[in-house]
Amino acid sequence: MERGPDSASEPGAETSTSAPVFVAKRRNRGNIRKKTADEEQTGQDDLVLAPKRQARSRPEGDAGQGAEHRPFAFDSNNALQQQSDGGATRALETETATDRDGRALREKVLAQGDEAAGEGGGTYKGLTGYRDYRAGFRREQTIASEKGGGAHGPLRASTNVRMTVRIDYQPDICKDYKETGYCGFGDACKFLHDRGDYKAGYELDREWEEKQKRERERKLEAWAGEAGAEAADADASDSDADEQLPFACFICRERWSKWSDPVVSRCGHYFCESCALKENARTGKCPACGQAFQGLFNAAHEIVKKVREEEAAAVAAA
Repeated sequence: MERGPDSASEPGAETSTSAPVFVAKRRNRGNIRKKTADEEQTGQDDLVLAPKRQARSRPEGDAGQGAEHRPFAFDSNNALQQQSDGGATRALETETATDRDGRALREKVLAQGDEAAGEGGGTYKGLTGYRDYRAGFRREQTIASEKGGGAHGPLRASTNVRMTVRIDYQPDICKDYKETGYCGFGDACKFLHDRGDYKAGYELDREWEEKQKRERERKLEAWAGEAGAEAADADASDSDADEQLPFACFICRERWSKWSDPVVSRCGHYFCESCALKENARTGKCPACGQAFQGLFNAAHEIVKKVREEEAAAVAAA
């Protein structure tokens, strides 16, 4: 606190001795405004309150000037999008637009070729706009003639066909009844009471493949039997020896044994398995009649049965 010269004249002050004078240095507090009465009251409670902003009134005519920018804006109206046909004539519009698909581009190229036929200008029409100079040496180029060759890529699907597919990965079957045969809800249970077993998709596919395989084998056996019977009937008039089963292979001339593995061809001739495979790889034709093997050989069960009977008779005689 500063002491001025008038402080010595105050009543009760001592005049005999002079007290030292201290002068406090004034600090530069900057531009600090004076606190108001409200701020002094709030300062006592140690609370900081944000000043309230007063909303500025904007005229109605300036409503569109400061509109907030939205990255996505969708405009709609209250009109009902309803057709009298119930949507029966609607088209599926998930494919490429018809004015930008492969057919449209090809039609554009053909049209440019027709236009440039009578013009001599060398204007560049793009990568797909080259003129076809070989058009005069073949039939007329049309979309119908090129569609079969696949020049337009994948064909567009039908736009008037719409499918609704529902895949049920969780069948509504009562688990308690399926596993134990009893359900606490009884007839009031909303799930199906069924204890049957259901096969997975791979099991159904495997059974289908096995069924088709058996069907093919049955047809091949029937076809081979018919071909062998026809060949045997044709050879019956030529030689009486062909009516009986041969005692040896037609190629190696060795008697049948249990190690021979005799087979019969489509034409009804019998060979050893090894001899038949070698002849099929060498010529592919039967050495007896000249017909093609076509890689088809069946096991000669009659000869195998005959060989077993002969061996059993030899053992019994010994």
